Amino acid sequence: GVANQGLAYLHLDRLQDARRRFEQYLAMTRKLDTRGGGAWALARLGDVELKSDDPQRAHAHFTSALEIARNVGNRWAEGLALGNLGMALLGVGRLGRANVRIRESLAIAQELSDRQGEGAGQSDLGTLYLMLGDLGRATEHFERCLAIAREIGDRRGEAFSREGLGRIHLAGGATAAARTELRAARETASAIGGRRRHAWITLALAELETREENPEGAGRLLRAVASTGRAVDSPSLRVLALARLADASPEDARAAAAIYAAHAEHLPLLHRMEAAFLLGRATGDPAYGTTAGADLDRLVRDAPEDAPVRIDAVPLYCDVRAEGA
Repeated sequence: GVANQGLAYLHLDRLQDARRRFEQYLAMTRKLDTRGGGAWALARLGDVELKSDDPQRAHAHFTSALEIARNVGNRWAEGLALGNLGMALLGVGRLGRANVRIRESLAIAQELSDRQGEGAGQSDLGTLYLMLGDLGRATEHFERCLAIAREIGDRRGEAFSREGLGRIHLAGGATAAARTELRAARETASAIGGRRRHAWITLALAELETREENPEGAGRLLRAVASTGRAVDSPSLRVLALARLADASPEDARAAAAIYAAHAEHLPLLHRMEAAFLLGRATGDPAYGTTAGADLDRLVRDAPEDAPVRIDAVPLYCDVRAEGA
């Protein structure tokens, strides 16, 4: 049906097609007064916006989905909406509120014996702690996600958790282990048709090549990421790939700056921070550094009370803080 077509398009990164199918399904649920289906459709529309690099619009859809799920007493839909809200809140840098929502979602998944939902919650917590710079706790949650994904045959969950573990190794300077995990994650992402996920993993591999002083290898990977970013209409992928190339290419610097100017307001906060830092370094414009510093300050300010941001554990945060010192 229309809903399954939307899911297929979503997984293939055909976001405009997915959006149209989910909007059609939402209209059907309203006509038939099936509010539980409406909550699901709104959650899927939120997924489209998250993939489109617009966590603010995603947050609005997920909030509506949560309201409907609670009104009809659908605990599974409530848990799904809470987890989705957590990811949208991570996107806008509200880490403390994200922590609450993700844990609420995980509790519902455990209550319902929903192993896939539980795996998603563990992955979301891994992402949260990676953003906080708590690499130890991030590792624990991604390893739990990986175990569940293998238990239930969830290849997307396996790819995401191994990517997370690779990023943790990269942040900690363990480049050999990072390469192993990231390559395994990218292979799985390729096998299931996830072009966007494949590109994000490739971007991390490009960072690895840069750290190992292989600019030619990094450049090839970054060109591939920029090309995929155009194909899947991801301003985050495009601006981050081109901004990393900007040091050596004025043309890429201009292209990255144009994308940043057009989309910065809606980009996920972490992507905006990184793009601003890279553009500031490439162009010498202090306004970019000011923006990156403000975004880092927001992350620090909105962190969970019991889990402050560990700036020293995240190379990007260290660079941004040093630039503003």
